[in-house]
Amino acid sequence: GSIVLGRVSKVWPVVGANVQLSAALHGRVHLTEIEDGWAEAPTASLRLGAIVRAAVSHVDPATGQVDLTLRPSAVAAAMVDAKPPPPRVAGAGALRRGELVCGYVKRVDGPVGAFVTLARGVDALVPLAHLSDDFLPTAEGVLAPGALVRARVLSVEPLSGRISLTLRPSLMVEGAELPEHGARRAAGGKGGESAAEALAKLEEGAVVAGVVRRVEKFGVFVQLDNAPVAGLAHLSELSSQYVGEPAKLFRVGERVKAIVLAVDAGKQRLSLSLRAELLAAADEAGAEDPAAGGEEEEEDSGAEGEMVAKRSRDVRRAIADEVMGGSDEDEDEKDDDEDDDEGEGDGDSDSKGEEKEDDEEEDVEMAEPAGRTSAAGALAGGFEWDDFAAAKPAPGAGGGGADEAAAKEGGKEEDRERRARRDAKRVTAKEQEAELEARERALAEGTAAPVSAEDFERLLAGAPDSAYVWVKLMAFHLSLADVERARAVGERALKSINYRKLEEKKNVWIALLNLEKAHGTADTLAAAFRRSCADQNAKHMYLQMAAVHERAADAEAVVKTFEAVCKQFKASKKVWLPKMEWQMR
Repeated sequence: GSIVLGRVSKVWPVVGANVQLSAALHGRVHLTEIEDGWAEAPTASLRLGAIVRAAVSHVDPATGQVDLTLRPSAVAAAMVDAKPPPPRVAGAGALRRGELVCGYVKRVDGPVGAFVTLARGVDALVPLAHLSDDFLPTAEGVLAPGALVRARVLSVEPLSGRISLTLRPSLMVEGAELPEHGARRAAGGKGGESAAEALAKLEEGAVVAGVVRRVEKFGVFVQLDNAPVAGLAHLSELSSQYVGEPAKLFRVGERVKAIVLAVDAGKQRLSLSLRAELLAAADEAGAEDPAAGGEEEEEDSGAEGEMVAKRSRDVRRAIADEVMGGSDEDEDEKDDDEDDDEGEGDGDSDSKGEEKEDDEEEDVEMAEPAGRTSAAGALAGGFEWDDFAAAKPAPGAGGGGADEAAAKEGGKEEDRERRARRDAKRVTAKEQEAELEARERALAEGTAAPVSAEDFERLLAGAPDSAYVWVKLMAFHLSLADVERARAVGERALKSINYRKLEEKKNVWIALLNLEKAHGTADTLAAAFRRSCADQNAKHMYLQMAAVHERAADAEAVVKTFEAVCKQFKASKKVWLPKMEWQMR
């Protein structure tokens, strides 16, 4: 209740101000205790060094902390009554559900919501679901710290002091009916059921639908539909294959279906799985979503679209399996088609033209009536393809059966050779196809080792600031004995890497120094070292230069480098200790 004079010593637009009362005593002014009204920027009226009159609203004897108010009405009341001025909001117990309040944004937490300060020591939470009527994947960028907001009380817990607010325009209008459940159940539950009640209805193995609420390195959080429950799908339950970055597979706001793995009602924990093979098995078994209460037909188009995409992926996968592991008959037909298409290029006897001639000859022979003979290789009109064609012996002539048997045996041998060639082509084609698929899959996942300059360029397009990729490209050119191109890559890396990425640029400089030491001259090495010292910390580059000489077993150069750095930075132990260690080695 005391009235004091002080000097404004500090101003924080989001917190408030500090007022110096004496040489060793300061008082703090909360953001809501500067103006009587609700100003957009209450600290704008304060300037450093200004003398202000304030009323003492609270003193903490244990810590010596003094809380002040600069509100004119509070100061005037304290001057009259000599009592502590009343706060704007006494606490959670002074608020009522549905009441309209004002406050300033204190902090924004992306996956949680926004924290609003209503008075000194009284803060409230605006859940993410109550920042807007529209779906928001995160609270970041929606409200700025220090912004003035007008909200409606959603729920109050006087014992714990928890206050939940809503900023949804549909709930801010006069007469709007607030949800029966609290803000911690804002995601929704049938009939306002609690999280414990919703968990009790879930069974292991059930299929549930929901929205990805948050993506972390260790897994994905999924907010279930029609239930105030969120579950965690661990990293190992996102796919049957290893997943290094879940953010590449799932995004916030994406609709998904999951399998319930475990339910812990006591700790209110729910474990989920997003593995496609488990969902497929559950679909085949006819598993239903217990949380949806048999209302799967009411799912929105987003869920249907996701399932259609999933089914299309399954169909493509099944087609690929069928192509790679089909029946022998399908493979034979496919190989026949390949032989027809590739006949000209392979130079084999089973080319397209020859197969066509064989078919025509078979048709001619089948069309001939019984007992009719023709010269070997002759057409029905009597024309012969070569002058040395021998006449076909008449039926019953000596040796006719042996020749016919020999011809049949020769035809079988040709068939066996043809099929052997087809099998060899089939194996080669499968190996090439498997190798190509593995290569494409590895490139898509980013796990493929680059084998050409083009591969490195593709990697650099996605990570231009990665010194690791640049140095690998330099090593690739050196492996081809192309020193000039490797040096050019290093220079290009120094220009491409962001100037703030000092450590990345430092690694490129070290690679260039190693290159000049191994493949350059003393002049090019000295020039590169001078440039590196101008661009990086000179002390660090001297030590790196000494290490380069040491790796090259150039003891004389190591001694000269340490002498130079110890002379230039003689007060630093970081240059003397490496020198002593090298001498010990």
